[in-house]
Amino acid sequence: NNLFNTTQSTWGIQRMRLSRVCVLVCLCACLSGALAGGASPGFLPKRVAIYGGSFDPITAAHLQVAAEVINSKSADEVWMVPCGMRMDKDTQVSPEQRLIMLNLAVETTFTADFPIKINEEEVRNGKALTTFELLTRLQAKHPGYQFWFVLGADLVPSLPKWTHGKELLEIGRFIINPRPGYELPRTQYPAGSIGLDDHGFKPTVTQLSSTEIRKRFILDPSSIEGLLPVAVQNYIKRNGLYKTVIKREAATVSLDPAAVSESPITTVTEKRAEVVTVPDLLDHPSTSVRAHKVVRVVPEPKLEPELEPEAEEEEEDEE
Repeated sequence: NNLFNTTQSTWGIQRMRLSRVCVLVCLCACLSGALAGGASPGFLPKRVAIYGGSFDPITAAHLQVAAEVINSKSADEVWMVPCGMRMDKDTQVSPEQRLIMLNLAVETTFTADFPIKINEEEVRNGKALTTFELLTRLQAKHPGYQFWFVLGADLVPSLPKWTHGKELLEIGRFIINPRPGYELPRTQYPAGSIGLDDHGFKPTVTQLSSTEIRKRFILDPSSIEGLLPVAVQNYIKRNGLYKTVIKREAATVSLDPAAVSESPITTVTEKRAEVVTVPDLLDHPSTSVRAHKVVRVVPEPKLEPELEPEAEEEEEDEE
């Protein structure tokens, strides 16, 4: 009887231990499944910051902003999303080329485990999406993630006028990026938004822009050293990109094309300029559009004097 009781007691202890092991295995399986579905430890959804732009070209400033979103703990990951073909932006190169440059920049700037990724949603779509369309698509494809949108402080006041601006404000998940020389009171932040400089974090800010890179490149290619990754700079030179400079002057006008101002534009170079007006068809209020005066600064062709009139005529036909 004693032997039987001892055996029974030992078996009971083993069953209790086995039950505990099963419970631990189940918990690990649940946690693993939650993480695979996009949740962070603690069963919180993964916070993904969407950083969209033309990246024409990608600069050190863009990479800096993406890095600071992670460094400030504002999000768990950053997805950089190059825009597709846009009617309101005379992008210098194709979406595919901008995507290649973005990949080169991310791969050569950040370590392999730094959570900055590239999303090709708009490039694959063939044309640009509004911010609301982009966020809606991504949320449908990744329901376990919580998406935030990186927004420059200088763009916040115009947000209500964007396409689906009301819906975007209702979502309210914006990471506000400070801009040099622009002060935005916290009272004007969209409800639910956070600032990149919250909780005492001091993000690095710069005035560097893609426009400045393009202008410098045509005037003096050596003047862009250190302002964008070397791999991107080599790609630009190897493929002969950015042969022209784009200068935009924005002005709010009525829907009547005849109302567009034709005031003269002074360029900072002695090269010839061709002027084109392009309507902003994306993220504009329904009552008005923003017209951009686009000045293409073209290097003087090295032609014989008698051929110049013909060359100019051909350029006008192309335009």
